[in-house]
Amino acid sequence: MENASKALIMAGGVLVAIMILSLGVYLFQAIGNFSQAYDERLKLEMTTSFNSKFEIYIRDINAHEMVTLINLAAQINEQDATKNIEIYIGNNNAVLSLNGVDRANAQAYHDEQIAIMEKEKTNINNTERTYKFVSIEYDQNGYVNILKYRE
Repeated sequence: MENASKALIMAGGVLVAIMILSLGVYLFQAIGNFSQAYDERLKLEMTTSFNSKFEIYIRDINAHEMVTLINLAAQINEQDATKNIEIYIGNNNAVLSLNGVDRANAQAYHDEQIAIMEKEKTNINNTERTYKFVSIEYDQNGYVNILKYRE
């Protein structure tokens, strides 16, 4: 009888150990799922925050806003090598591609706009020059990478 009692105690101990091990595995999976959900939510927030900087320009814009948009693209391209913001400005069939906008392109475009406005005797804030929004494209990670306009 004493051996049977010890066998039952050992079996109970094994069952308790299996339950504790199962609980540990469950908690490990639950924490992993929580961490993965948190990472996905954080990535979505970062993407949304980044895209909102450009999505406000999903409309027809004036010359001042175009210069601001180009400067924003240049700044981001300089700060983050993984981003390559491109802005296309089409005039009928001709397309000016500021591929991988950088400070030199942004400054050249800004200077060109100022020269045009001086010639037209207008101020950059009230010029009648507008750019019609055509399309926006996103990269494989969901970040804005191409904006297209036409004059």
